[in-house]
Amino acid sequence: MLVAVCTRDKAEQESLSKWIRQYCEVYGIACDLFVAAAPEELFQPGHSFQLVFSGLGGQEGFNLTRRLREADKRCRIVMIDDTAQFAIQGIRLHVSDYIVRPVDFKKLARAMKLATTGGGL
Repeated sequence: MLVAVCTRDKAEQESLSKWIRQYCEVYGIACDLFVAAAPEELFQPGHSFQLVFSGLGGQEGFNLTRRLREADKRCRIVMIDDTAQFAIQGIRLHVSDYIVRPVDFKKLARAMKLATTGGGL
């Protein structure tokens, strides 16, 4: 499974990457991880993600989610934001989960489970 993490916060990139790897190891999921600080990096030729954690927040995060959904309707998307303000828009775009910061392993594990089992909001 090709998983992307897109957030500008370096500490959040590191935490999410570590937790995703841990989750995949525990559940025996083959995982290639791609980390991006800017949305444009996700749309380079040859990238086809099965799961994207979008931690840009606000309108920028919503715009990224919309672009990802338009590019691939099967891609699982987990939005991460400081508030629940964009949760309804996320639901309309069929995100797998919506996480309100602070992100911890428990929230990430729930999002991974929803994304990998076909569940979602």
